[in-house]
Amino acid sequence: MTEQRTRTSNDIGTTRLLDTAAEWFVLVEDEQANEHQLRDFGEWLLADQRHADAYNTIETSWLRSAQLDRSDIEIASEAANSAGRSSRSALLRAGLSLAAAASLLVAAFVVVSTQPNVPDATIINPVRYQAVIGVVRHIELADGSQVTLGPGSQLSVIPFSESAELRRVRLVAGEAYFDVAENVAIPFEVDAGSIVIRVTGTAFDVQRKAGTAAVTVAEGSVRVSAASRQDAAPSGLDSVSLGVGQRVEADRTGALGRVVDVPIDRIGAWRRQRLVYTDTPLRQMIDDLKRYQPIDVSIGDEQAAQIRVTGMFDSSDVDGVLASITELFPVDIERADDGSIVLRSRE
Repeated sequence: MTEQRTRTSNDIGTTRLLDTAAEWFVLVEDEQANEHQLRDFGEWLLADQRHADAYNTIETSWLRSAQLDRSDIEIASEAANSAGRSSRSALLRAGLSLAAAASLLVAAFVVVSTQPNVPDATIINPVRYQAVIGVVRHIELADGSQVTLGPGSQLSVIPFSESAELRRVRLVAGEAYFDVAENVAIPFEVDAGSIVIRVTGTAFDVQRKAGTAAVTVAEGSVRVSAASRQDAAPSGLDSVSLGVGQRVEADRTGALGRVVDVPIDRIGAWRRQRLVYTDTPLRQMIDDLKRYQPIDVSIGDEQAAQIRVTGMFDSSDVDGVLASITELFPVDIERADDGSIVLRSRE
């Protein structure tokens, strides 16, 4: 009896841990997390090895679910008593509450873990990399590819295997510059949420933030595809090939915008502490700046937050960036005694 009680208690504890891990996964994957939540997530992940194991379990089931047909995931949907859309990519964008989406994800784990047709290679837990605020991190992958991870960014990597059909990584949040080792037999694939980028050997920049994803090619060519088209606008493109100096953005649904040309020296300029923007909301620029510098800056009103910014700024010179903002736009700076800064629309 005691053994049975212990087993039941352990099962309950494991389920609760999976629920928590799933909630974190939904929050981070759907880019709902703010700067403080991302920091809390990192602390939760490092606090206990069981936390990391549970998160790896949820993330692995998510990656494996890409290889199941829709009926498998519908079974998970029924198990979670959800009437919402249930495709893999729609799971986090179906308008479900955080708890409902997390429950559906845990149910998907139950279904995926019992499927006999998923290759064993995908069972391997991914390796997670995180760059702290203000630090650019350089990573060499097992296949020889080089990755530069931007401050405050997170990357998940499926361990490389010569027998695998793909070399797979996932940009969880932020930005990364990839210099991919050439291997025609095993393509390199980057999951950036609403889009997937596939190459055999080239250099390109990927950004994932504020519900959008963007890809810019520095060398060679890449193929960019929507992760799923079930909930995308009919006018969007399914996929597009990019060459050197070309860039494309995608919204949360995976609908691709038009391809634009970008000066080569601006591709991945953030690696040289240069932040480049074209018609970007001021809110996004400030969010980026806070990943590069440990500063307490906020925007006091929606009018200021929606100001469109175009230009290149030095992320190492916060005072210079703020001065430029007040000179270029109708914005005033309020500095508090505690050092915090608020940007407000100029009356």
